[in-house]
Amino acid sequence: MIDNAVKALKQRQHAVHEQLKSLRAEAGKLDKALSVLAQLSEVVTKKAPRAKKRKMSAAGRRAIGAAARARWAKLRAKKGAKVAPPAPAKKRKMSVAGRKAIAAAARARWAKLRAQKGAKAAAPVKKRRLSAAGRKAIIAAAKARWARIRAAQAK
Repeated sequence: MIDNAVKALKQRQHAVHEQLKSLRAEAGKLDKALSVLAQLSEVVTKKAPRAKKRKMSAAGRRAIGAAARARWAKLRAKKGAKVAPPAPAKKRKMSVAGRKAIAAAARARWAKLRAQKGAKAAAPVKKRRLSAAGRKAIIAAAKARWARIRAAQAK
């Protein structure tokens, strides 16, 4: 019995060694394929080198600025002297008497509004209430409605 177990284990060990050998051979093939693909992708994905960004020297910028200023000076000389914009119209002022008249009218208007408001406050509006007969009618209608609902549910 032990001999059979030892024999079975040796057979299993041999099978595992064979599988390992075939897996190592396959891994070698996959490594070669990956290296070939990596070389191909490097060739495909390499981008053309970017052109270096040009920088202008300070002297160059000064020269361009001086030329622009000269162009503008030449244009302004052709136009001639600047024409001054017209002076804004004088603001109109209200007389003291006019201001007092408007203030008096405003005070009168506010006094009138306050008087009207005071008259309204003197007579409070009586709150409307439901009569006893009306209250009984509403209660009876509600009871009848609930009775119909309960009868419908009981069916």
